[in-house]
Amino acid sequence: MALLRCEDSQTSQSAARSPSLTEMIAQLQASIDEQVTYRESLNSKLEGVLEDVKRATNNVAKKYECVNNAKLQVEAMKKDLQEEQSNLECARAKVGAAFKTRAPRLNFDSDQANGCGNGQAASAAIVSTLRGAPTPVLNTFISYHLSLGFDRLYLYFDDPHDVGIAVAASWAGGERVEVIPADKSLRQEWETCTMWQELSKTVSVNNMSRQQLNCELAARRALHHGIAWLVHIDIDELFHLPGAFEAAGEIYDVETCSPVARHFGAVPASVPYLAYLNHEAVPEKLGEFENYFEEVTLFRRNPHDISGAFSFTGELDVVGINNASTATHPQLASLKYWTGQTKAWLDEPCFFHAYCNGKSAARVTPGLCPRGVHRWDKQPGNCQYVTSDAAHILHFSNCGEASFIKKHQWLQDCTSAYVSEMPFYRKVVGALRAGDEDGAQRMYRNLVALLDPKQVEQQLIAGVCLRVAPMRMLDVDQLRRGAATRFLSSLD
Repeated sequence: MALLRCEDSQTSQSAARSPSLTEMIAQLQASIDEQVTYRESLNSKLEGVLEDVKRATNNVAKKYECVNNAKLQVEAMKKDLQEEQSNLECARAKVGAAFKTRAPRLNFDSDQANGCGNGQAASAAIVSTLRGAPTPVLNTFISYHLSLGFDRLYLYFDDPHDVGIAVAASWAGGERVEVIPADKSLRQEWETCTMWQELSKTVSVNNMSRQQLNCELAARRALHHGIAWLVHIDIDELFHLPGAFEAAGEIYDVETCSPVARHFGAVPASVPYLAYLNHEAVPEKLGEFENYFEEVTLFRRNPHDISGAFSFTGELDVVGINNASTATHPQLASLKYWTGQTKAWLDEPCFFHAYCNGKSAARVTPGLCPRGVHRWDKQPGNCQYVTSDAAHILHFSNCGEASFIKKHQWLQDCTSAYVSEMPFYRKVVGALRAGDEDGAQRMYRNLVALLDPKQVEQQLIAGVCLRVAPMRMLDVDQLRRGAATRFLSSLD
């Protein structure tokens, strides 16, 4: 019995430990419900992912469509661009031609001038402010312009102790060459000028201020001497009339019909001012020149004389130059040599190193004053240029390494705008101010001088450069003797 009770007890305890069928079913149902919930959650997430995939697929399709549309637009734009490029080339050619007529050229027949033989009607003088000019250069400047037929040269020496004063004074005893040093007497004259109040504050540090005051005083002198025209140029410039000396080096007197008399005598009476394009000298060797007027014959042609060189804004058309084809626009394409060089050295593409807006002549009238150093009072900036084939200015701006350094050293304290605004002057003067004379010299050797004969020939063939040798016919000694004879005759 005891054994039976023990077995019953164990059975009862085992039954107590084992879950009932109901509990098992409940647990199984709970597990199923949990799995269903989890499955529903997964389905919901899957639906979300599918929705995201669907949206992404739609976005990709739209973007693909946008890309295709963009490709079509690019192709259309390419066609439009090609058409515009073609139109631009045509427009550029028209603008180039229009620009040369926009500032109308004066082309008058000097051979039919009615000014010859009537004395003052065709007379002309030059005013120039100078400093430190080498004796050969000064002598040639004087001899050339006197032989060309200028009646008087008004030479204002910026340094009252300049050795050139004695050299200039030796010409005809002052009959046609007037020497005016910047001494106390001249400074007193400056104070009588109309422009004195405007320029007095900068006269000691700005050579252009002194040039303008000297021009106003020279205009008074010219009026007193009965001169009809007054031209303002620098000592490193020549007023050039092509073909003027083809008559076997004939030396002209004021009494004869000189090239200058023919030139100014042919100007219509309605024209009060003339502007002349300047061409810029290009040395073909390093070192110094004894007389650059005689030794330098290569010049960069003024960009105003190169069709298409300027844009609609009047600035150098660098984009047009870079896109120019050698086959269709050889002259414009050849400018790339110069703009490339200056871009590399000056950080800015240029063609000329100095000015390119020419110099001017004015009829001498009471109260005549300059407007800057390139124009005269009331003369429009966009004025009438004389056609370059008839007359132009030869600018020997940077000829000789030592002279180049000396010239720009003088400009270190100058407040003229061109020193700060013109890239070439700014770089060179900036280098010298920093004590980097070697840097300035490297710019001369790489930007100013052109030493490659093949490049020279290419520039000449393209018409970007030209050869001019105005001095080959001059006989300086003969002219000096003739001038002295006239002066002595005037004393009788």
